[in-house]
Amino acid sequence: MRVSFVLLSMAVPMDGEAISRSHLELSSEATRLVPEETREDGITSLRLQDGSGDVILAPVPAPIATGEVEAAAALSLASFASMPGLAPHAAHVIVTFRDEARRAPAAEALVLAQVTAAVAHATGAVGVYWGMGHVAHPAAFFMDAVRDLAPPLCPRSLA
Repeated sequence: MRVSFVLLSMAVPMDGEAISRSHLELSSEATRLVPEETREDGITSLRLQDGSGDVILAPVPAPIATGEVEAAAALSLASFASMPGLAPHAAHVIVTFRDEARRAPAAEALVLAQVTAAVAHATGAVGVYWGMGHVAHPAAFFMDAVRDLAPPLCPRSLA
């Protein structure tokens, strides 16, 4: 299972339909994301339409503590560009992807990146903490980078 974190300026409810629409908008060739359930505690589950995996979104009404995100932001390529830095966050969403298709690691990470970008887009996020890479990016930078992850850089067999 892979994990990422969407950083928010304030806690917002998860809207599975809006996330599904953002997923199609940002990754038009990706498998459609279908909302399944939002529990009373705000945890939302979505499923890839082809049944090859599940996404669980767990909102946390608090920032990621200890300065970990701020340290990780210094490693973002966005910090070398003329882009604004990572804005402070007051809440976050834990995004997990359980891959039932047993994709190659790069393909599994691509699905998580596409879903994470969709969550960031739909929630108006300030950033994304890509925990596997120990790097944090401004949301716009992350969404643009994921949008660019398409053939021929990433063969269709990976998507």
